Amino acid sequence: MKRIDRYRSLKFLVILTIVLAAILAGAGLVYMPHLRNQSLSNLMHHKTMQSINRFHAFIQPVVTNLQVLCAWGQQGILEIPDALQLEKICIPMLNAHMRQVSGLMIADTGGNAFHLLKRESGWTGQPPDEKYDPGKSPWFQGAMAMIQADEVFWTSVYAFPGSDMPGVTASMRYQISGKPDKTFVVALKIALKEIEGLIAGMPLGAGGRLLLVEDDFVRDFTRLKSDSWQQGDTSALTSLSLLNEPDIANGLSAWQKNGSGHGIPVSFRSQNRSWWIEVDTATIADNDMVQIAVLLPDRQLQAETSRVAYMLLYGTMAVLVITLVFFLVLLRKYGREAEDILEKHKYTDASEEEILDLIRQGESDSLEFKSTLRWNLNTNKPDKNIALASLKTMAAFLNSGGGTLLIGVEDDGNILGIDMQNFANEDKYLLHFNNLIKQHIGLEFVQHIAFALKALGEKKILVIDCEPAEEPVFVKQNGEEDFYVRVGPGSRKLPPSKVLEYLKSRDAG
Repeated sequence: MKRIDRYRSLKFLVILTIVLAAILAGAGLVYMPHLRNQSLSNLMHHKTMQSINRFHAFIQPVVTNLQVLCAWGQQGILEIPDALQLEKICIPMLNAHMRQVSGLMIADTGGNAFHLLKRESGWTGQPPDEKYDPGKSPWFQGAMAMIQADEVFWTSVYAFPGSDMPGVTASMRYQISGKPDKTFVVALKIALKEIEGLIAGMPLGAGGRLLLVEDDFVRDFTRLKSDSWQQGDTSALTSLSLLNEPDIANGLSAWQKNGSGHGIPVSFRSQNRSWWIEVDTATIADNDMVQIAVLLPDRQLQAETSRVAYMLLYGTMAVLVITLVFFLVLLRKYGREAEDILEKHKYTDASEEEILDLIRQGESDSLEFKSTLRWNLNTNKPDKNIALASLKTMAAFLNSGGGTLLIGVEDDGNILGIDMQNFANEDKYLLHFNNLIKQHIGLEFVQHIAFALKALGEKKILVIDCEPAEEPVFVKQNGEEDFYVRVGPGSRKLPPSKVLEYLKSRDAG
């Protein structure tokens, strides 16, 4: 095998590396749509969970404390005529647990009522308004109409009496134990500006929508604006019919068809625009769960994910390019070491056809043939010089660029097979060869030599692979040490005066 063939192998490795880099980069580009879609889905789910958790943290304390107030009322603790006592009981609870609540009301079926309002100076009691009948208010009537007494009724947006401040009210009814003749309703007011603050703190962006899904109607919290109320536009402050909201209707339909479970964002198109929707439940009481839907425009999500996706792609490509450049630099600087790695143990592990191809190439600076290991074909006797000839070739390979020695092959490529004279079996043959290495080259260089018997048809030859050794290798015979190198297709002995010069030139190359 000629040296140019080894460089071809190196060239093939470089080309292979470039092709692999191109394949990886191409795979990244092909995978980008899937990566983009998965990134959008993950971001959508993250935003949905954040929004639902904030909604739950906002609503759940209202419901919980409403239940506590009803429990107190059932025990007769909340007596409407005693306004001062009610203020002492309720105001600490409102300050500690319900900063989102702007008013508390208690009324009974007898027309009695108690009001607490939150002002800038704090909580104050509001005297009864003779014109205001709490029994006709939406929060009172709604609570009275609930099937179960422990169910919470939520009003639509309306103007709170006495302030015209818009908001919603949560209410529950109760009766005092042992006094079934009168029913009470306790209600908590939530100003619209508080809900606006809740929505503003959610990761919905300018185009996102937070919806409370109720059968055929939804409540769009993102459309609840105090300004709309003040300007007289109340259309956005009430429940919305799905028939009038195609984006919402199409989104809910897409989720019911493809989502089939919570935590699964679904993409859909509506009115020539791409959207994402996810629906999940929020628990606001022990037995009170509501469905929350989050709609986000695909364009809005893309703006947040594209930068990350492209940074990942460009980063991957940059790593591939840097790796390739680094490999080429190392290959140029340590070309010999790279050749050694490529050639190491190549033919001791090769197939019969590969070895036959090698023989057909003929001898070169990295390939040599020997007819026998120790048998002199002319005298038909063992000959120590025959064995030394093979060892000299091996030492020359070790001191140069490495190479392969085939024993059992004549110079013209004719395959003789190994000489088995005076050897009981193949193991004895290999043991003898190993002893020759130990005696004339040294065991410290065994790590650079690999050998094996390979079958070629009915004959076998000894294949010996030698890789370049870092330290100089000498052939020891008769108390002397000789240094050999490869020069073309032969091995040449260097005089001592030239050995140091050769080693310096080799290391410099």
